[in-house]
Amino acid sequence: MVNGNTVPDDKARILKAMRFMRKAHPLRQQAALILAERRAKIEEIQPIISPFLSTSALLSNEQEVASWIISNADLSSDQRKLISNVLSGFLSEGMNNKEAGPSVVIWIFRALLICMLFTWTWTDMGDTYRSDTDLLAIIVCSIVGPTCWFYWSDQRRKRQLAALVRSVGDLGFPESISSVARAYRYGPLRDSAGRGLQQLTANLFPEHYGALRAQTIPSLAEALLIADESTTLVILKALTCIGDGRAINAVERLAQRPHTPEIGEAVTALLPILRQRDEESRSQSQLLRAGEVPETADQELVRPAASTNDAEPELLLRASGRGKEQE
Repeated sequence: MVNGNTVPDDKARILKAMRFMRKAHPLRQQAALILAERRAKIEEIQPIISPFLSTSALLSNEQEVASWIISNADLSSDQRKLISNVLSGFLSEGMNNKEAGPSVVIWIFRALLICMLFTWTWTDMGDTYRSDTDLLAIIVCSIVGPTCWFYWSDQRRKRQLAALVRSVGDLGFPESISSVARAYRYGPLRDSAGRGLQQLTANLFPEHYGALRAQTIPSLAEALLIADESTTLVILKALTCIGDGRAINAVERLAQRPHTPEIGEAVTALLPILRQRDEESRSQSQLLRAGEVPETADQELVRPAASTNDAEPELLLRASGRGKEQE
């Protein structure tokens, strides 16, 4: 993105986030250079990565500014690739934690902790309750407190994950498409992830087939089943470049649903490609298995079908293995 094309609303948002950062903060200084419409070359990328190392709400402004810098700064190809690899890992880890869901054990622990705190505070050092109102207040606080904490924590994680998705998409390295596809399955991130999938798919080529992470195709297949029309076309295009037999089931299920003519044409063109790749993969796997020779093959003796007990091992032929002939 050209620095001079900063959207006014976007500029106001970043200026607001910068106000909560100290003046000497490296991110604030880097953002100031870009806002001044200079073509800023960022020499140090560690300040950009650091805000994403923690889930603390105190770093939400830094994460917002870092994501914006990634989209607008004049970064070298090596810098962009390094940042993309690091942030993609953070995004995958964040989605793993998100899919695991909030821990009920933590909720119960916090509820009991708050209950004990208020019980100790509102009673005479462990004596009887002063009134039924005190008991009711303790119960309410024990329930409302942890619930508010979970809501606040969830909102915090949504903001951080959204910043990660935007950054990874803006960097545009296809290696990150698996993480973004997983993020698409999470409703609050769907808009950002859909945009990210479009950006990453634009940089996909047939040369990437078989070269990306093993989880890429399953992630795209799962996202395909819940995608809207525009994102469906994007995922189908991605599968045309890198898809294999693991995506056949999802594409066939899509073909059985009502869809637009454009999606129908894309599905019709894609299925033969996936089936051919699946057949080639199976054939190659069978050839590899057939070519494997046990390590003890050169010690195995070839006996006649009707073997007799008086056959001497020295007179029997040995199986050939590893391309060597045994006499």
